[in-house]
Amino acid sequence: MKNKRNVCPNGCRFPKVRKTICSDTNGKYYWGYPQYSFCPKCGAIMPQTLETIKLFLKMNHIHPKLSTAIRLLYKSEPQSAIREASIVLENVLQKKSGLTNLYGKDLAAQALKFRYDTKEKKIIEKPLIAVNKLDNISRINEQEGLMYMIMGYFQGTRNIYQHKPIGSSYDMMIIPILQVSYFLKLLDGHSITKNGHWIRAKISPIEVLNRTPKTIDRIRILMMYKRMYREAYPNSR
Repeated sequence: MKNKRNVCPNGCRFPKVRKTICSDTNGKYYWGYPQYSFCPKCGAIMPQTLETIKLFLKMNHIHPKLSTAIRLLYKSEPQSAIREASIVLENVLQKKSGLTNLYGKDLAAQALKFRYDTKEKKIIEKPLIAVNKLDNISRINEQEGLMYMIMGYFQGTRNIYQHKPIGSSYDMMIIPILQVSYFLKLLDGHSITKNGHWIRAKISPIEVLNRTPKTIDRIRILMMYKRMYREAYPNSR
């Protein structure tokens, strides 16, 4: 247990640990020392667990408005992190809609609701907050779906964590943070109905070479192109 990754960040002294039967994340067993994800005394996140959480959240590009909530997660305060994320979401809804006198589920309902005439196939009452142009059925469904999701989040997750301590697992407490991040991105106008901007545009080999500053990298790329050409046209000289 001398590995620093297995030392409590709060300095708790662990009881003497002996080798025993342990299992890994794949369900396989081995003979060795148990690896703690959280301190068995104070519950603080162990260094190796914190590294995994940081990498996971980095890959998910958490919304920047949730920076305080993320710091609370790193400090082993997940319930406070959820409360903070809920406050951020509520503040954003109030600011974008102007409904500063409403809160929670009622706020989400009034800020995102709209009226759609199915016969005329057009919006007859626009929402205070529109996450897209609402010009086709997919975008209308996205707007309505987001309204119900945020209403459900406030009615369920937010209210539960706000009024009493929850003995939930840490991974289950990260999920609400991801939910709020998703909501905030949609409220910022990053509609999932937009065309796939993540798809790479076509680019010519010459342009790739011109945008490569290092000479050694240009040589490697040029050699790669030559190899690809020979494989595509084996009979050419």
